[in-house]
Amino acid sequence: MTIKSDREQQIKQSWEANAEAWTRAIDQNSIASRRAATDEAIVQAVLRYGPRRVLDVGCGEGWLARALAKQGVEVVGVDASRGLIDRAREKSSGCFRAIGYDEMIADPLILGQSYDLIVCNF
Repeated sequence: MTIKSDREQQIKQSWEANAEAWTRAIDQNSIASRRAATDEAIVQAVLRYGPRRVLDVGCGEGWLARALAKQGVEVVGVDASRGLIDRAREKSSGCFRAIGYDEMIADPLILGQSYDLIVCNF
């Protein structure tokens, strides 16, 4: 195993281990910078383009997908963390898939039809 893949595996394991705590922090709106401006700025930046269909890469627990869905945008969320995807599915009836970057690169068609906009934030 290479150093890069070791590091990637450690990061993935960390997200899996912390999926519940991260989801709780988002649900409780406890990250001051996000509460003050960041989340709304991201939503407005996406909406500025008037997309009908968005791919949210690294969607986490799905906060952005839910915010955009409230504005009538269809969102497909993907994340390498199955734990975070499980949380996203619990919170929304949207389309969320556990897919890693390597899988997306190996098979770009795995993500389905075309999108008006692709978002990767944080």
